[in-house]
Amino acid sequence: MPGNILRFSRQFPGEEQPTGCASTILLVTSIYLALGIVALIAWGATGNLAWVDSFFKVPGALMLVWLALLEFWLSLRVRQHFQEGEILHTAWFWISLSALCHLLGAACSQVLSLPSAINPLAHLPNWTPAAAHSVHEIGQLLGGVFRYGLLAAGLFSALKAHRQAGFPGRLRFTDWALVAAASAYVVWEFTGVAVAIRNGKHPGLLEVVQWPGDPLLVLLFAEALLLNRSVRDMGAGWVSRCWSSYSIGVFLVLLGDLGLWLTVYDYLPWPWNSVVWYVWLPAACAFALAPAYQLETIFQAVTEGRSNPAIQSST
Repeated sequence: MPGNILRFSRQFPGEEQPTGCASTILLVTSIYLALGIVALIAWGATGNLAWVDSFFKVPGALMLVWLALLEFWLSLRVRQHFQEGEILHTAWFWISLSALCHLLGAACSQVLSLPSAINPLAHLPNWTPAAAHSVHEIGQLLGGVFRYGLLAAGLFSALKAHRQAGFPGRLRFTDWALVAAASAYVVWEFTGVAVAIRNGKHPGLLEVVQWPGDPLLVLLFAEALLLNRSVRDMGAGWVSRCWSSYSIGVFLVLLGDLGLWLTVYDYLPWPWNSVVWYVWLPAACAFALAPAYQLETIFQAVTEGRSNPAIQSST
């Protein structure tokens, strides 16, 4: 990666090997997805939904929390490699806060709000379905609007850094088509909400607060695509995978939201809507891979700098 982007990266003694864990993240996620598909096949063969239900309530839920934890930890690691006050340090500050919201949201919605053996709150004597619903709503808020808003701020700062370095990036026709399709879905979704309100539905406060979530996802999608185009103009390798992972993750979340919306309005009937459950694992994997790939980029630059004095002096 060009020195004018990573020239503020810190070099820590003893950190000569990449610790991004990208291959491990991909391997573990692939294994879990394979187990989930086995559970889906077992359900189809036996007609017993418990196969899929048990998978997503325990191993699937733990996997989502683990991926969110990795995303947060790796984002903090990336931030440490940039000097305070520099744009990329600011970018990864917001990204790490977004990852923290993702972690807290996943813990609330995937573990602490479900009646499962891994939920410690479910064993309390005063635990009620109403309390579980409140925890779930808090998780949706943290993992939705808060997370997406902070991530949008982080990607905006990263875009600013690349533009200052002379790599503004331009969306291509296919990118515009994808963003337009995502925008059309959001318009379609809000049209349905408007019709529901006109027909007498009264949304609660938490539901209203979550409405900016999908527009923020469209903004995130456009930002990630722009960043991907910027680094491709550099001819970069690992760092392009970082921003590509964000665009893939956001796209998968949009697909998952679309599936949920189709389910709510009976466009996607049971049991076909169960396929939507399988979107969240690869989406969480993509978000965890993004900082992992950025760490790979940093360590590659540090290694090349140590082996080449000319590169070291320029960074």
